[in-house]
Amino acid sequence: QKCNLDSDKRRDALFTEISAISPQANLSDSSTAHGAATKWILEGDPMELCPDDEGLVQRYAAAVLYYATDGNGWRECFSNDGNCGEGESSYSGKKQWLSGSSECDWAGLQCNLIGEITTIELRKCTLLQTSTRISVFC
Repeated sequence: QKCNLDSDKRRDALFTEISAISPQANLSDSSTAHGAATKWILEGDPMELCPDDEGLVQRYAAAVLYYATDGNGWRECFSNDGNCGEGESSYSGKKQWLSGSSECDWAGLQCNLIGEITTIELRKCTLLQTSTRISVFC
């Protein structure tokens, strides 16, 4: 039992926390960045955060960025990229996005001493913006 809550109560409490900072209409639609990030926080995040974890909002925001920029289409350090941070990677020593490590360890993110993201630097990326979407190709 995580967070002293059964899984349904944990899920509901996490959803409540996220809905306080994001457009609620998009949260249940996994075709949107907000919805995909919400689904990942609720069901797929290996960290299994609790609703009162201080890092919840930041981790959710990083996941929204990942999905909003089509992170699964990045050339490196996308979710499940086992080679991220190794060899000729642009992100030496960093971890792939949506991993079980702190988002401060994810490729392209830098944090201050108290774990707040201070810099987002996606290298070797092409940014394309349309009226409805931002796409990043890395």
